Amino acid sequence: MPVQTQLVNVVSTTDMPVLELGNRGNAVTFLQLLLVAYGFLTRDFISDEFNGRTELSVKNFQTVYRLYVDGIVGKQTWQKLAEVAAQPHD
Repeated sequence: MPVQTQLVNVVSTTDMPVLELGNRGNAVTFLQLLLVAYGFLTRDFISDEFNGRTELSVKNFQTVYRLYVDGIVGKQTWQKLAEVAAQPHD
């Protein structure tokens, strides 16, 4: 089981904070790691800051998974991130 899947399974998505441009912290880094794992962000952009690159990656994720595209990681986006982690990957 990939590390990202284990992490997402441990974290209840309803307990995750809403994240948007300008936020900082461990939840942002966790989000960025998921976006890297899913191919929406490159590793060299991981930090604890929700910056423009992170926002663009979130918007791309939201577009691909047909979510409301606003660049904000709320309940629906966290839920989809968890669902994607639970899917089998090669």
